Amino acid sequence: MKGSGRMNEFGGVSRHLLARLTALAVGLPLALLVSGTCLAATHSIDQQNTAYNDARNEGTETIAQTFTVGMSGTLDQVDLMIWLTDSNQPGSATAIIEAVDGSGDPVYPPVGSPLSTGAHAIPSAAHTWVPFTMTPLAVTAGQHYAIVVTPTTFFTGDFWSGGDEYTRGKGYEGGTYTESYIAGNPNADWVFRTYVTPAPPAMTAAFAAPSMSVGQAVALTFTIANGSGNGPVTGVGFSDTLPTGLTVSSGSASACGVGTLTRTSPSGIALSGGSLADGASCQVSAIVTGSAAGAYTTTTGAVSSTEGGPGNTASASVNVDAYPSIAAAFNPSSVAVGATTALTFTITNPAGNPDVLHFIGLTDTLPAGLTVANAAAVTTCGAGSLTVTAPNSIVLSAASVAVDSPCVFSVPVTAGVAGSYTNTVTATLGGFTYPGNTASAGLGVAAAAPTPTPTPAPTPTPTPTPTPSPTKSPTPPPTSTGVGSAPDNTGGTIWLLPFALVAFFGGLLILVDRRRRRTF
Repeated sequence: MKGSGRMNEFGGVSRHLLARLTALAVGLPLALLVSGTCLAATHSIDQQNTAYNDARNEGTETIAQTFTVGMSGTLDQVDLMIWLTDSNQPGSATAIIEAVDGSGDPVYPPVGSPLSTGAHAIPSAAHTWVPFTMTPLAVTAGQHYAIVVTPTTFFTGDFWSGGDEYTRGKGYEGGTYTESYIAGNPNADWVFRTYVTPAPPAMTAAFAAPSMSVGQAVALTFTIANGSGNGPVTGVGFSDTLPTGLTVSSGSASACGVGTLTRTSPSGIALSGGSLADGASCQVSAIVTGSAAGAYTTTTGAVSSTEGGPGNTASASVNVDAYPSIAAAFNPSSVAVGATTALTFTITNPAGNPDVLHFIGLTDTLPAGLTVANAAAVTTCGAGSLTVTAPNSIVLSAASVAVDSPCVFSVPVTAGVAGSYTNTVTATLGGFTYPGNTASAGLGVAAAAPTPTPTPAPTPTPTPTPTPSPTKSPTPPPTSTGVGSAPDNTGGTIWLLPFALVAFFGGLLILVDRRRRRTF
């Protein structure tokens, strides 16, 4: 080692161990390195010591500087003030980031794989900042690390030895001769800078309610948080396009510090120019209206900041339900006075709705002339209860109706007075009326027909008994006495006697003496 103000109390390191360290730093497979994606963001100096005096380190010794992370995010660059001792001997140096041991010292030689690596050619100009682009390393404020630099040729490094310029770490030098360790000087700090890209803000989104009805509105709130240790961030913003079925009105408002929340009808929401202090958060809200029934999820673009770059997206979901429909009907729709008909109600949850509808109510007061009988607390329609109170009250409360499962119930109604009736019923949802919440049913009641007087049955006319015809005596057969009868063409009967002729014609009896003609 040579040069003024050298760190004489630093020990040396064997060339063998130096060769191992160099090989480890420059020959690691990519799979062993901490991988990351370079964010489209602005990194800033996190830790540094820019002061130097006439102290120099010259040679091929490994040097190290421990530091404590001040900003959470991604460490992606280390700057060191080094240059070639002999401009005729060009060379390069490799920097690695490693963890420190329990005492806060770098582990030498490093144990395991380095956390981050970077290499750069060593310039010949004195007091030159050499930027080492490092494999991105996620760091958290308060963590302790060490920068270990190994040259491939003689070089000169600047440090400060007159006091402790950087109180959150200290410098180390590794000898190249007989020592096999890195010694530290609590009052020496290498000229270095570390750069950290802050972790991007994190965002969540939520609707103020899980469901709403068509035409109603709920707040959609976005919460943006800048993690503790990130440092202040500016240019905070995001954008969101609502899905069809959800709408927002145009307008703008101040939000998140100096930012502006802009709403563009029908579906645009955007924040720009916001600012957040270290560890701070903010909320922005937009009033969103449901224009069509359905289940909706809105997903934002990535939230970002100038310093932290793009972060996460956020999603929020909400259901939009169409109002229930109600219908009423009498069956039959025409009755006579004193007759009973059924008044039927039907409540339907529309087919496009994603939810079961709860807290449905119904109130019906029958028109005068129609009556119901008392029937209290009749369970119907999910958890609902139906109360029927004479003479004319029908009340349904706290009913639940699922899609494709209408609520249907009937109440017997008696018609007491003739006339034409229109019954109108009113429904509520959650205790509130809504468009289309009424239904009507018509009933005709006819006067009772008079009781007819019965017609007496006519007295039957008796049928006359027919007079029987006289029975004729049979004509005796002729006898041997010579007396007998003979037919007569006049319709009468003639008897022949030995001494006379007797004839009977129409009631006239004629006797003729055969011996002497005589008429009686």
